[in-house]
Amino acid sequence: MIRRSILKALAFSAISLPMLMTTPAVQAQDAQTVDIGVLLSMTGSLGRGGNNVVLGMQTALEEVNALSPSRQFRLVIEDDESSPQAAMDGIRKLVDVDKVPVVLGTVGSATTIPTASYSLSKNIPHVGLTASSPDVRSLGKGYFSIIATDEVMGAALAKFAMEDTGKKKVGIIVANDAYGVGLARRMQEAVTANGGEVVSEVRYEAGQPDYRAELQRLFSPKPEIVLAVSWGDNARLLTKQAYEMGLMQTVQGAWYQPYPAEIVNACIAEACEDVKGLDIAADRGERFQQLRTSLETRVGSDVVIDWFIGVGYDAVWVTALAVDLANSAEPAAISAALPKAFEIYRGVSDADMSVDADGIQHNQEYGSFVIKAGKLEPYTAH
Repeated sequence: MIRRSILKALAFSAISLPMLMTTPAVQAQDAQTVDIGVLLSMTGSLGRGGNNVVLGMQTALEEVNALSPSRQFRLVIEDDESSPQAAMDGIRKLVDVDKVPVVLGTVGSATTIPTASYSLSKNIPHVGLTASSPDVRSLGKGYFSIIATDEVMGAALAKFAMEDTGKKKVGIIVANDAYGVGLARRMQEAVTANGGEVVSEVRYEAGQPDYRAELQRLFSPKPEIVLAVSWGDNARLLTKQAYEMGLMQTVQGAWYQPYPAEIVNACIAEACEDVKGLDIAADRGERFQQLRTSLETRVGSDVVIDWFIGVGYDAVWVTALAVDLANSAEPAAISAALPKAFEIYRGVSDADMSVDADGIQHNQEYGSFVIKAGKLEPYTAH
């Protein structure tokens, strides 16, 4: 009874016993392999995040397959090379050649939107992983998102920073792209709604060798809080130069980032000391502990569970549960079952993963974190 075995495994994650008892039993069938298409950046500028997503996926896959011997799941992975063209090549292969019944991917909105559009044009459901642009709402029926969109993160980060510091004067610095500008807009709205004032907003071009001019403009009006959107080498240079210019010290403990797990390994420790932020993979309940135990077996006891790992883990579990609920590997049946799978699954990236009418996760809760001595630690807001 495949469905009952997987649902039973979810019982410790807040699914009630009455639900389990009323779930219809399904007769075991001959062994069946269900392919799950995965499109991720395994190489290129987004490769670190993509590889961590796969680590989470592979961990979930082992758990799911151990519980359903009559229905085994397999990941069919394509590398989008952090490139829009390679992403389109990859989605065409998954959909047209591999004939997968569902696709999970990618890392970033810029590749998720066109690749998901292609999947949906072929009636293949698509589960977005880390795409947070509000534009994903336009994708329509058959698209689902593991995480909430920028409206939620932008508002939550601004509110968190103002409540944590008790201060009102805010400076914002973001990348001059759709992601950064979209977050900036939501942060501005939230600052105003919470009685604050945006005293500076600066946009920078990613990949530049020097950001001192941008930092001077950011700090010229003397903000009490900085909300920064950066990652990788950009985050390293921005925080390094802000520290060298003596500017970071003026907002010590009041520099906030979305998804600080993305910058902690890039930062120079002293430059990023006391940088705070909100991140996914916030639920420290039983499912989180289950993931930690599984990962420690795979990669060692010093594993750090970032939001990429959590999202990958949850995506495979939700997809397997949808197949199980549908008792079918047909794309239309999986698509129809996914909303219920999101509703009943209790995840690592969020406890309540219910989606709205557009298929977008809308109950996102974030954990607060701080960088201390080059490491990311849980933080309790003041």
